[in-house]
This record gives sequence, C-alpha cells and structure tokens, in this order.
Amino acid sequence: MFFQKRAESKTDSGVKALLSNFSVKSRYAESYRTLRTNLHFASLDKKLQVLLVTSALPGEGKSTTVANLARTMAQMGQSVLMVDADLRRPGLTTCFCSGKVKPRFGLSSLISETLGQTLLESEHLMESLAQTVIATEYDNLFLLPSGAIPPNPLALFGAQGLSAIFAACRQRYDMVIVDTSPVLPASDALMLSPYCDGALMIVQFGGGNKKALKDALTRIEGSGANVLGAVLNQADSRESSYYGYPSAYYGE
Repeated sequence: MFFQKRAESKTDSGVKALLSNFSVKSRYAESYRTLRTNLHFASLDKKLQVLLVTSALPGEGKSTTVANLARTMAQMGQSVLMVDADLRRPGLTTCFCSGKVKPRFGLSSLISETLGQTLLESEHLMESLAQTVIATEYDNLFLLPSGAIPPNPLALFGAQGLSAIFAACRQRYDMVIVDTSPVLPASDALMLSPYCDGALMIVQFGGGNKKALKDALTRIEGSGANVLGAVLNQADSRESSYYGYPSAYYGE
C-alpha cells in the first residue's frame, strides 16, 4: 500500500493543495515524487500506462491526488493526460477550469459521439480527442474534462466506443490518469477498470470507516481491477495546518 499526505477534500482547499502552492523542496512535493517512484517499481513486470484513481467514499482527496501525481509525472518529461471521469462531481474540471467558462465538451461528449457506432474511424476519433483535450498551464500536462453532466453516467460508461477512446488516449499520451467516482455510491469505477492497467484507492486519514474501505476494495477487485495499493492522505501540522507528508510505503 502507498501511504501519503492528507489533502482537504473541499474544492477550495483542493485548489490550495495543488503543488504550485508549495516549494519543490517541500515534504508535500517530495511525497508525490515518492508516490511516482513507488508506482514505477510496482509496475516493473507490467506496463502501467492507464491508472485509475478512486476512493471508497466522497471527500477523500482523490482529485487532488490525481492532479498532483499527474503534474509530478509531467515534470519528468512525460506527456500526461488527466481524465475527469467523475461525471457526478467533476473535481478536476472544477479545479483546472476555476474562474473560466466550464468546457461544454469533454469525456461525456466523446462517448456520446460513439453511441450507435459499431466501427469508429480512428483518425476521426483522434481529431475529436485533440479538440476536446485542454492544455493546462503546466508543461506536458493535459486534461480531458468531464463535459456536460449526463443524467445517467453509468449508461455512458457502458458504451461500446469507450474502448476506442481509451485506445486513442494510449496512442496520444505517455501516461493517462483517470479520476473516477467513489466506489461505494456508484459503479462507475467498476465499469472503467477494464480499460486501465492498474488502480489506486485513496483513503482519508482518520476517516475511521474500515468497513467502507474493505467493501470498496472487495468491489473493485471483483471487477478485475489490478489494485496496486492505497494512498493515505495524512495530516501533519509541521508542514501546515492542512497538508502533510508520507509516513511509509508498504508493498503488496
């Protein structure tokens, strides 16, 4: 399991918890470099290009973890795509598009384009993907926003064309990190796990709901997901009143 720092789960605090607000020499920034290294060694025997990130319940810091891990990987020169697949509460889209007009197009519109199609033209899909993805202010870091919030996200994730979308993402980017809805309130993560090479579970420090975590792990492992471990968001007042540092790393 991967153990990391506590990050505030509310949108405002999540923005404050982005690495851009911390020194590159801070323990907070170092914790993400440690997580990046742990993921590298955890996937030596199998390529890890698409990573799913989820949690048992809402408010455990998964979107903040995705944003900071993705930026840390992008700093190494990799082209990294964040996919906001939390179509119920799109934290990445809110974070990176804060103060801007929310994008009308995104993952939901890409999936909708594939509905009813049995064969997708890869060239057309790559063009649609390129037009939908947003370049962030950071080098090598990109975002596929959520797009319009559908009335039934689960129905979209059952679309046949989703496989082609992930294939296009693999072709265009070195690393793809997928932020999904929490496991227990919805089945979105279970539907998306077959398209991903590995999964991380984000756990809120002091949450105290061990049964929820156990149930979530049982559900996502039951979907066939390759669960690499868990990130523990841990508070530590020595860095600041909100952010902490990794206490340890345990391999599985």
